[in-house]
Amino acid sequence: MAGHLYISDLDGTLLLPDKTLGARTRAVLERFIASGGLFTVATGRSAASTARILAPLALPVDAITHNGALTVNLQTGSIAQVVPMPASSARHVFERAVQRDLAPLAYGLDGAGHTLLVHGGEPNAATAGYLAALRPLHPCIADDGSTLDRLRGLTLLLLDEPQRIAALFAETCGGDTGLVAYLGRSAYTAGLGVGEVQAAAASKAHAARELARRAGLDASAIVAFGDNANDLPLLLLAGQAYCPPEAVAEVRERIPGRIGGPREEGVASYLEAQLLGGG
Repeated sequence: MAGHLYISDLDGTLLLPDKTLGARTRAVLERFIASGGLFTVATGRSAASTARILAPLALPVDAITHNGALTVNLQTGSIAQVVPMPASSARHVFERAVQRDLAPLAYGLDGAGHTLLVHGGEPNAATAGYLAALRPLHPCIADDGSTLDRLRGLTLLLLDEPQRIAALFAETCGGDTGLVAYLGRSAYTAGLGVGEVQAAAASKAHAARELARRAGLDASAIVAFGDNANDLPLLLLAGQAYCPPEAVAEVRERIPGRIGGPREEGVASYLEAQLLGGG
């Protein structure tokens, strides 16, 4: 346990299928942190959403949110690092998504560091449900994407059929846009894909490397857990990496380490073994 930084994805990895923190996981994490273990999370969720889920815990390390675009202390709200999307490129993807009836969402920081949620078009059912869950946490603005010009854009999100999202990404991302796109499975609606766009310089891996450096460690000291495409850069960076059996095919093929799935609270089992083994 000593000399390592443990980093876990949330949805599909650390959390139960109902998107909550299991009682066993909470108890193990509390013991792990109290014993001096360095643990944090790396998630596509916003800081507010992450803080709400992990409210019982006092993480000893800043959380990686928005897939690495924002690193933040969940207890104080203090932002350690922001890697914004190029405004013009983000607006272009947003506008094209609206034109394709893809109901895009974008997170951004205003001048005071508050997170806003911008949505365009008429939300599809999955997007409407997502918005309903997030409105208590973030002010929402509906427009064509022009609001992104005055925000530090963090991530752009799409919930739709994978083929439709992939077609948009092929047209608008990569190259010299300064953006990177991930296409995975939706944690919100079975059968749909989730598309995530962020700055090419932002990733869970980049943020994790910086957290390790601040702890006096290098990347080989990172132990990472994840299940989706946006976790792969972190899993490949880490000295030790594990995924649950339900991970997407690309992750299963490239990451041989296994933990139990969310229902079995596999991350908790792994960390408990570290506690019992004394490191």
